[in-house]
Amino acid sequence: MRRRFSYSIGDLTRRLLKIAAPVKGTLAVSTLASILGNLAQMGLMGFGALFLMACAEMTDGSPWIFGGLMVFSAFLIVACRYVEGVVSHAGAYELLAGMRIRLYQILRQLAPACLMDQNKGDILNIAVSDIETIEYFFAHAIGPMFTVIILPCVTLVLAFWFNPLFAAVLLPIYAVVSLAFPLIAIRAGRRVGLRFRSRLGELKALVLESVYGLKDIQIFGFGPRRLAMVQEKNRAINRSAHGLVLHQQTVSSAPTFFVYLARILVIGAASYLAASGAPNPQGTVILSFVAAASFSSTQSLTSVVSNLLETYAAAERLFRIEDTRPEVTEPAAPKSCGPIRSIVFDHVQFSYPGTGEAGGSDAGTIAASGGAAGDGTIAASAGAAGDGTIAASAGAAPAGGSGGSARQSGLILRDFCLTISGNEKLGIAGESGIGKSTVLRLLLRFWNPTAGQIRINGIPIEEISLSELRSRIAVLEQDTFLFNGSIGENIAIGKPEASKEEIETAARRAGLHDFIATLPDGYDTQMGQMGARLSGGERQRVGIARTMLTDPDVIVMDEPTSSLDVLHEKELLKTLSEECSHKMLIIISHRPSTLTGCSRVVRLKGGKMEECC
Repeated sequence: MRRRFSYSIGDLTRRLLKIAAPVKGTLAVSTLASILGNLAQMGLMGFGALFLMACAEMTDGSPWIFGGLMVFSAFLIVACRYVEGVVSHAGAYELLAGMRIRLYQILRQLAPACLMDQNKGDILNIAVSDIETIEYFFAHAIGPMFTVIILPCVTLVLAFWFNPLFAAVLLPIYAVVSLAFPLIAIRAGRRVGLRFRSRLGELKALVLESVYGLKDIQIFGFGPRRLAMVQEKNRAINRSAHGLVLHQQTVSSAPTFFVYLARILVIGAASYLAASGAPNPQGTVILSFVAAASFSSTQSLTSVVSNLLETYAAAERLFRIEDTRPEVTEPAAPKSCGPIRSIVFDHVQFSYPGTGEAGGSDAGTIAASGGAAGDGTIAASAGAAGDGTIAASAGAAPAGGSGGSARQSGLILRDFCLTISGNEKLGIAGESGIGKSTVLRLLLRFWNPTAGQIRINGIPIEEISLSELRSRIAVLEQDTFLFNGSIGENIAIGKPEASKEEIETAARRAGLHDFIATLPDGYDTQMGQMGARLSGGERQRVGIARTMLTDPDVIVMDEPTSSLDVLHEKELLKTLSEECSHKMLIIISHRPSTLTGCSRVVRLKGGKMEECC
């Protein structure tokens, strides 16, 4: 039978507590403060009862002593609440920072293969909103988990000391309020909490996508329809929120009945003892006060439970990503390939996951960087970082067009053979969507071939570390993503330690320096403000400058002139001819003019290579 949830409550709790291990000392102080504060609250009520009875001369002891203990308890409550709040939040936010860093590291390993079905906006929601929601567990839930056990035990011991009958009537009430009811409430509300978090992620993804595509929405008059989509998502969230609030109010209200029932039972037990000739007025008064304080603290667990519904839902969404196994992993014993002198595709076969045997490759489409795919696919970034980070990969994987037998069988590449050596300048041509960009992605190990082998300098590509592979191969794809930073920092994305002189030299080689000189702050101009104003050609030149700066062994360009006019295309090709004469160069393009400087041009057709010239 299919499981309703990926993780049980026990699994989620254990994993969250494991995450909390690095700040266990901090959380221990917070938990101790929570316990002492709640005990002090019980003490305040208990000493208050003794103070009243001492004033009425119903018990031994000085009213001044009991009054002093009341004041001390009050100060202890305030101090413990302060320590608990400050310390628990300090530890919680330290954990959240670590969780976000870990999520980013995991996303680096998963991208792009394992994130094709994840919406970019939803991932952003998990990284920011869901992780923020998990803060409640660390800062507000761990203390009550212990106090809900300790406070009833202390009260039951006191009740048993006065008379076992008191303990007998209170025990089942505590069992229901402290144990049974919270567990039932969490189990019953999990679906509600998960639905709300999922709907919220969908709305944020839709809004983010709409902001990215605002220009196209305006151009094509899609605004009213888009607004209707947002409104429908809003209604879905409101329905989920209504269910969540209804559950939370039920959880908060229902235990109140048992709290009042406990007071009635204590009075009933006292009446029975009095009628039986064993009155215990002192115990009845003290226990009534202490039990009231105990239940007040224990009942606060219900608000914790209601908030944990969202917390556990957020944790499950996070753990689903963390537990996804990457399709591409680092080799156990990596081999260094050294400067790249040869690349061999040996009878390589590949199809994108989910394409099936009879379908096309639309499921493998990756939205270009900077935009959001409307079908829920993840947007990618440009190029590969030298440290092994998969920065976004722009451009779409094959999605349409004809492809002969390869397309009909669901294969993008089929019995694909290609050898590149030395400082060869190779051009790869073919129809749009035929799989040219797939060759690039396999060379960078975004995916592994489903059959065949890729070798670099005779070494299987799976045996070379990802960091070395992606530091020796620079990629310029169709779209260049500009990060929030200066244009100089954007150029140096693959070499952060580059000097200003190196960055300027790379910009000159890419034909970008004169344009940068016209910007308000030159190389320090922030792209957060200017990025939207750059033309496609200017963005492309930023990508070319990045490539020039990293000085790799191999330069792979995917439609490098797609955003350039004829004049600038000729300038770029001249630059490539002059600057890359000592490097292996692979240019993927459907424009014959872009491939004119290549020493060899091959055409991809039916998943195989055909020599053109």
